[in-house]
Amino acid sequence: VEDATDSEDAEVDYKALREEVRREAAAVARKGKTKGLKLLLNERGVQRFNDLPDEELASFLAEAKTL
Repeated sequence: VEDATDSEDAEVDYKALREEVRREAAAVARKGKTKGLKLLLNERGVQRFNDLPDEELASFLAEAKTL
C-alpha cells in the first residue's frame, strides 16, 4: 500500500489492492494452485474472488503468496 502509515484510520485504496490480489491470484493459478485459491475463498465464506469483502483482501493476498 502506498504511503502506509501507522494509523488504523489511513485510507486504503481497495480498488488498487483488489487489482494486486487479482494479479497475484492469476499468477498462483498459473502455477497449478487453483485448488489452494478456492480453499482460501471457501475459508472466507465466498465462492468467487469478486465476493471477497475489502477488509479480507490483504490477508487473502498474504495467504495466496504462500501457495
